[in-house]
Amino acid sequence: MIRAAVILAFMSVPAHAESFLSLAMDAGAGVHKFATADSASAAQSSALNACKELAGGCEIVLTRANLCATLAYDYSNGGFGVGTDVDAEVAQSNAVPICTSYGNPNCQIVETVCTK
Repeated sequence: MIRAAVILAFMSVPAHAESFLSLAMDAGAGVHKFATADSASAAQSSALNACKELAGGCEIVLTRANLCATLAYDYSNGGFGVGTDVDAEVAQSNAVPICTSYGNPNCQIVETVCTK
């Protein structure tokens, strides 16, 4: 069983054009792809298509606007967690504890992506 969590912080964002980030994963295969775009649907499509080039079981696990996301992954069991925040360092500091809180003992940071 894959155990995963995504912590989402809802915060007010200054009025400006939104930029979206999407994460597609096939956690069992250890494959992920991030994408950013000017719309949620474009970010999702880009992430999903890129992921599916590498693995067949990809699905969108995160889409948010105007933030950073850090993926932590446990290669021993396929579990993962995603830390998010407007600050990359905060997203990174949250990712491993989120991942391990769901019974994934060997989580490590894989990648951090910010919308802008």
